[in-house]
Amino acid sequence: MSATDPGHYGSDGRPPPTRRDPPVQLIEVLEGLEWNQASDIKYLYRYKDKGGLRDLAKARWHLDRLVVKAQYEESEARND
Repeated sequence: MSATDPGHYGSDGRPPPTRRDPPVQLIEVLEGLEWNQASDIKYLYRYKDKGGLRDLAKARWHLDRLVVKAQYEESEARND
């Protein structure tokens, strides 16, 4: 174990995955979601590195749409 190869990094000496080197590509996670869910996660994931507050506002917009949709679906389920 050394400063360049601490034990908690793993046996191959590489640093653990970071946001820049995820073990799973973000696209693999997003592909199975609805559009608004995927967009929300995308904007939250990248806001610090790309769009800042603008991306957070976009994430909020998509989340608000998800809330409205969920409220509608819940209301419809109660009426059935």
